[in-house]
Amino acid sequence: MAKRLALIFLAVLLVSGLFYYLTISSVRHECEIVFEYKGRSVTTRASGATQEDALRTAVTAACGQITSGMSELIQCENTPPKSVVCK
Repeated sequence: MAKRLALIFLAVLLVSGLFYYLTISSVRHECEIVFEYKGRSVTTRASGATQEDALRTAVTAACGQITSGMSELIQCENTPPKSVVCK
């Protein structure tokens, strides 16, 4: 019984490690933006496989925090960020 439990634990550990590796290996770029929309300001950091993916994710996250409603979200996402720093 203990041997079976140890094998199950090892299998779960290996699968978790594989998921972690696959998640981290796709992250190659990170962007931090300062975003202002209608007098509200937020700083957001996001990562992605490409710089464009990271920037798009950061803008979406920032606009999601400072808007209410779909029309404001779309307008916000079409507004350029106040500052962008990508690595």
